Amino acid sequence: MHAGEQWAPPSFDIPKHSHDVWELFYQIDGTSRWEAGGVTFELEPHSFFAAPPNLLHRMGGRPKAKHHFFFAAIDFDAERR
Repeated sequence: MHAGEQWAPPSFDIPKHSHDVWELFYQIDGTSRWEAGGVTFELEPHSFFAAPPNLLHRMGGRPKAKHHFFFAAIDFDAERR
């Protein structure tokens, strides 16, 4: 559905949101904090996070330094639609 790469500055923010498809994040460099399903966790380099459809998630506070990640939203049920 969409994919990209982000070199995010410390001022970068991702507000609470959800998708009707899976969203995958792979942290390449730096650290970011995320909130999903009532849990807060940090993504460090080489960490992976997968948000299932309709799960509210957001970057939980602005990072302290620049960080780098890949993301992709994938519709695993596309053939059934």
